[in-house]
Amino acid sequence: MSDPMGPVHTAGNAVPPIDPELAGVIEDTTGVHAGIDLITQGIELLALDRLTTDRTQTVLATLAGSEGADIITALALLVARLADSDSNPSLRGLPHPTQRTVRQLGEQHAYLTAATAPRAAVADAIGHIDTPNDPAPTATCQHCGADNPTDFTTCGYCHHRRDWYPATSDLAEGGCPAMTEDEKKELSKKLAKKNDDTAKRPR
Repeated sequence: MSDPMGPVHTAGNAVPPIDPELAGVIEDTTGVHAGIDLITQGIELLALDRLTTDRTQTVLATLAGSEGADIITALALLVARLADSDSNPSLRGLPHPTQRTVRQLGEQHAYLTAATAPRAAVADAIGHIDTPNDPAPTATCQHCGADNPTDFTTCGYCHHRRDWYPATSDLAEGGCPAMTEDEKKELSKKLAKKNDDTAKRPR
């Protein structure tokens, strides 16, 4: 099961690799049929794509948040279709009672998916993304420029300690002992850009 605290922050806030649980499901279902391979490739693409908040809401709704018009509905209807000898000729050689039982079980799966899928949870998640709370105050790491909680001691992004830096942001007066000259130059550029962006921000 995934760590409830979430994955470790990645450098530059990059999209992290697929977690082992999802990667295992993708691996276990690959190679069964070209159609399933396309589905798992789509899942992998969605998992690794850099989404905006707007696109995240749309994708969540399309996957599992819109009754009768989402991917879990499509998959349930596909199960029902494949379990029906009228639409899957490979089942027509089975005894008629067996054909009927298989069709009914496929229909039952589609009905239960429509009736019990927890779409309300997805809808709530989408709602929270759409109306986020006011952001908490943050403190900027002097090494990578990332925002952290105001009381942080170690940056959640680059893992440099806050007390490696002097009270001033002037690198000439001190800095992280692990920083190279190139890193100092890059940091200076980041800080200058951040200060410029802050100055241009509407007040």
